Amino acid sequence: MGGGSAPRGCSGSWGRSAPRGAGSAPWPCPNLSKGLTYNVSLEERGGGARAAFDSGARRLLQRRAELELGRQSCLRFPFHVLDTTDYLRPLSFTVRLALADPEGPVLDEESPSTVRKLIPFFKDCGEDDECVADLVLRATTDIAGDGQSPHVLRKGRRKAVLDAVLENKGENAYNASLLLRFSSNLLFSSLVLQDTNPVKLECTALGGHRRLCSVGYPVFRSMAKVSFTLEFEFSCSVLLGRAEVSLEASSDSAEATPQDNGVQISAPVRYEPDLFLSSEANLHRYEVHPLGTFPHGPGPEFKTTVKVQNLGCYPLRNLTLRLALPALGYRRAAFLSVTRVLADNATCELHGPAEEPRGGGPAPVVPVHPEDLLRVDRLDCSNAWCQELSCALGRLERGGEVSVHVLRAVHNDFFRAAKFRSVRIVSAAALGVPGGSALVLGEAARRRETVLEIIQAKRVPISLWILVGSILGGLLLLALIIFCLWRLGFFTRKKLPEEEEEKEEQ
Repeated sequence: MGGGSAPRGCSGSWGRSAPRGAGSAPWPCPNLSKGLTYNVSLEERGGGARAAFDSGARRLLQRRAELELGRQSCLRFPFHVLDTTDYLRPLSFTVRLALADPEGPVLDEESPSTVRKLIPFFKDCGEDDECVADLVLRATTDIAGDGQSPHVLRKGRRKAVLDAVLENKGENAYNASLLLRFSSNLLFSSLVLQDTNPVKLECTALGGHRRLCSVGYPVFRSMAKVSFTLEFEFSCSVLLGRAEVSLEASSDSAEATPQDNGVQISAPVRYEPDLFLSSEANLHRYEVHPLGTFPHGPGPEFKTTVKVQNLGCYPLRNLTLRLALPALGYRRAAFLSVTRVLADNATCELHGPAEEPRGGGPAPVVPVHPEDLLRVDRLDCSNAWCQELSCALGRLERGGEVSVHVLRAVHNDFFRAAKFRSVRIVSAAALGVPGGSALVLGEAARRRETVLEIIQAKRVPISLWILVGSILGGLLLLALIIFCLWRLGFFTRKKLPEEEEEKEEQ
């Protein structure tokens, strides 16, 4: 590094000539050395540090040197390159010069006081020194479905796997990266390399549902290929109708075919919550006695409990519970009726049987005639009019449950007038989800039935002669008992001592 132009003899100025004028005299001969201050910097305008000097690990050095006139001096500034993501843009090396003594001679105004050089990195990009990569990305997933048959997430099957292959068919790709985006109903689980390829993938989390992965840092070489597997888990709190994953490969090199650098995967999904629907009653069998026999009056009141349990990880809301309760028979005669409904965390509304079906509804119900019950062993909503209890369930947290208690009474008069031996009254409970929901219900949560069996007590015929004989036999037995007691003196009245004294005085 030089210190400027050399003076012409001892009578000239070092770097600049003296002004011309009368009586001007040459300066005395200067000293044989001059002091010089300088600053050495690396990438003073760069946003991030890519290199630093070995001394102090800084990007800026301030030094002073003594330069001898007529001689050339060489100074060394060793530096090292830091871990960087940019190996295409060269490093800049800048030197700023100034004389240490501001009162003495000055530098030549035509000599630059700032020198800036670029130090390029070595790039294996052919003779033109321009890398043109050709990244090709392919991916498949195990989530299969369409609008008609979406992918259903069931218990124990809440994972999604994406297999991908990234290949560089062009020249070296510097600072290659893979940007991963996924929908908010997915949680990133892991990235696993499928083979022992030396290409490494290292991922960092970005804001939102994004990951940025470096591919073969610092250079993804020509004709290199890497295969990897991405694993996701579906969120328990965010339920969306579609699962979406996108991958986009890029690098600092030029790209030959950018249209095959990205993959977009989207599939419709439905969620099957782990719900358990149970129904239980405290009366399973009831015997109806004939008219005029014990017991008298209406039948008993019994309770049916329908319980909905959330055994899965999804908190649920807007579920509906519908109970179909057989109530009326032929000529709308009641055989069962709802007396009370008790529910917690649910809003229930009871609807009576409709006389006529609604437009476009099912065919009208034709109740079974009481005399035909001998040929029917089941009463349900297909051959009897039913009351419908509709309940809107509140929010059902994980591990939570909702119970609905329905109290009903049996009407003995209906069954006493009918001819049957045994008939089963079947009540049904069904869960439902609102239209357009991302939920689907499994078989265990869809429908439950409760059965009440009504049995008619047998009539025992009694003969008239048996009745008359029983009465006569009872009367004879009563007379015999009275005769025995009379013989034993049970009916003889004993006299009191006062009465005997009165009789003696008389």
